[in-house]
Amino acid sequence: MPPEELPNATASSKPFDAELRQDLRKSLALAFPTLLIGMSVGWLKDRMGNQPGQALWIVIPGIVLLSLIFLRTTTRRKLKLGWPFLVFLPIYVLIFSIAAQSSLLDWKRSLIGYEKTVPPNFLALNRLGDWHYWFATEEPADKDLVIVWLKPHETVEEDRLQIADLIQLAQSNDAKGVALDFYFEDGAEDKDVDNLLCEAVDSAAKRDNPLPVFVAYNYKPKEDRLDPLPIDPDLKSCFPESNRGHMVGYAEWDGRVRSVPLYFQGVREAESLSLKIARKLDPQVKVPTNGLLQFIKPEKDFPAITYEELEQGSDEDRAILRSRFILVGENSERDSFRTPYGTRPGLAVHAYAIQSLRHNHFITRARWWISLLMIFLLCYLMMVLTARAVGNLKLILINLAFSALIVGIAIIAMYLWLTWIDLVYPLLATWVFLIALLVMRAVRKRKPGLTSDRQGFNS
Repeated sequence: MPPEELPNATASSKPFDAELRQDLRKSLALAFPTLLIGMSVGWLKDRMGNQPGQALWIVIPGIVLLSLIFLRTTTRRKLKLGWPFLVFLPIYVLIFSIAAQSSLLDWKRSLIGYEKTVPPNFLALNRLGDWHYWFATEEPADKDLVIVWLKPHETVEEDRLQIADLIQLAQSNDAKGVALDFYFEDGAEDKDVDNLLCEAVDSAAKRDNPLPVFVAYNYKPKEDRLDPLPIDPDLKSCFPESNRGHMVGYAEWDGRVRSVPLYFQGVREAESLSLKIARKLDPQVKVPTNGLLQFIKPEKDFPAITYEELEQGSDEDRAILRSRFILVGENSERDSFRTPYGTRPGLAVHAYAIQSLRHNHFITRARWWISLLMIFLLCYLMMVLTARAVGNLKLILINLAFSALIVGIAIIAMYLWLTWIDLVYPLLATWVFLIALLVMRAVRKRKPGLTSDRQGFNS
């Protein structure tokens, strides 16, 4: 370039920098209403409950509006970094923020329990976030928990006699308590069996050092909560409501169970059995504010033994029950579920929940404004760099660098604070936005009479 053209180039850059400052002020002016709308995302999330797909009622109209602005911008003779862009950006950011906070790609969550499963959907993207578990620190398993596996019998009477024997074994070995992952809704034909079971439970409760017995209950799903089904009337006296809890989990769209509902909105009394047990062992346990526990497994599984091994074994074998809380359940395919840690029995999942609650060691999701801020800053940066006529390859490399940076931040947050920053939506938003900017640039270059990027953005 000849020397005499340098002053003109410098002079042209100053108005451009001034316009960028002006555009930044415009963006800041839009930041406050954007923040207010963003704060409503949390409210919308609660309203959507366990059906994230309802967010489409907001997302689809937003996409239509963005498409109109996009077409209007690309068909202009001169592409400006003006109000069309500054209106486009907040709407774009809010759409992705709503999608992130509602977990739109999860589509829905289903309550599952014994003999209830959710078939995995190949469209589900939940598994893309399971890399977070690689960096979640695991703690040693509690030494005062033990699992006892029972094999179901052909008759109700046989099952209840076996449970009564196990409760007596727990008493004789000074166990801390017993939790039964079995439903007692069907009555026994032989009422003497029910009486024998209640006698074992009452005897355990009347000891100098009472041994509580908790039981699970069957349920009927209703929208985003469950209605407990009544148990056998002959057992109500020995299994009061205070000692009953649900043993269900939330299966996401990919069929995996990652969280346990500790209670339900409007039905705070319908607590999970894992929460009742954790509070019995440690009354000071902390509960997630939304009542949804995303558990973490311990370093090693809890000690486990079968009822047959206890019955036929020696006193030394039965000593595994001493000073431990006994979780009793069935280790079978119909009571096993897919989790981020592989297929696990339902009882093991709730044992993980008990451990997570007692140690206050569970995963929390990042606040709503984290996703909003990441999406806004990264997209605004891409818009400014595009306005400055940065080359396509450099834009892609810069976006790659910032993508790697936020992945690193998410890893640190998970490792140090067990905070889950969902990166699917920020990364998707940033790359889609960059592609849209590059498409705008390509369309402008194909139209005769349009100026260069910098001149066009200043026009």
